[in-house]
Parts: sequence; structure tokens; C-alpha cells
Amino acid sequence: MASKQTAPGSLGDGTNWERRLALMRQILDLTQRELLLVDLDGLTPLLERKDGLIGLLQALEEEAGGTDAGGIAATDAVAREEYTRLAQRVLENEQVLEARMDAERERLRKELRELEQQTRLRGYLDGRRRRGRKLDVTR
Repeated sequence: MASKQTAPGSLGDGTNWERRLALMRQILDLTQRELLLVDLDGLTPLLERKDGLIGLLQALEEEAGGTDAGGIAATDAVAREEYTRLAQRVLENEQVLEARMDAERERLRKELRELEQQTRLRGYLDGRRRRGRKLDVTR
């Protein structure tokens, strides 16, 4: 059986795993930064960067194709285990961020309802003033 030759600069299996791990570490770092944001205003650049990294990671996984099956070297097994652990942590961070965003969305809905009520009340009060009626606010 002939050994698989890789051209200089191309990704061999070990290099592929190293790059995958590096990308997954960067994605984990971004998800941790997302959780540290005090407000969600700075979230967009982090999400854009994370999307780019995920795209690179998917390209590496597609490039590896079926080469991950079969005999796995000890270093590949360790890399795969670490990759799985990192992916799980990223998933946990994403779930926490999603819950935080849901809470923020609910808070904004509540604020909008309150603003709508204030606007209707203001319109009602302005309408009564225009008709010359005095408001008795002491009751």
C-alpha cells in the first residue's frame, strides 16, 4: 500500500487537525467574549468573525473528507478528543448566549409595551387639554 504524499504547503492529516483545533479554540474564545459583553451592542463584529472561522473550519472538514476514518494515530485521537471537548464548550456558550438574547428580547418587548402605553396616555391627556377640560389629578 503506497503512502499518501502531500505537496508542500498542503494540509496533511496532522496539520488539518492542528488547524481545526486552532480554529475551534478561536471560536471558543469568541463565544466566551460574547458572554462577557455587558450589553449586546458589540456582538455583531464577534458574530461576523465567528461566522468566518466556522466557514474555515467547515472547509477544513470537507477537505479532510473521509480521511478521518480507519486507523487513527494516537495524536489524532487526542486531537479529536480535544476538538470534541472544545465543540461541546462552544455549544454550551452558544446556549447561554441564546438564553441571554431571549431575555434581552423580552426586556425590549416589555419596554416597547410600556412606551406604547405612555404614548396612548399622552395622546389621551393632550386630547382632553385641547377640548378645554381640566384634569383633576388629586383623585
